[in-house]
Amino acid sequence: MGLSAGALAQPLRRALPEVPVQEKERLAAQVVQCRIRGIRARKDVERQRQEEMVFLGMQRKPKTDKELENDNPIQEMNDTNEHRKQL
Repeated sequence: MGLSAGALAQPLRRALPEVPVQEKERLAAQVVQCRIRGIRARKDVERQRQEEMVFLGMQRKPKTDKELENDNPIQEMNDTNEHRKQL
C-alpha cells in the first residue's frame, strides 16, 4: 500500500509496445475522420432544424438574392424623402 502513483506508472510505460509510424498515421487519420463526420452531422442537423422551423411557421424564410438586392433601407428612405418633398 506504500506505492506511489509514479511507481505504478513506470511499469505501465515499459509494458506499452512501440507503435510504428504507419499505425500512428492511421490512428490520426481515424481521429480526424471521426471529428469531420461529427462536424458534418451537426451542420446537417442544424440545417434540418432550420427547415423544420420554417415549415412550422416558427421562423421566417431566408430572403432570396433578389429580395436582398431590393432590400435597401437607405434607398427607400431617400425615395420616401423625395416623394414627401414633391407633395
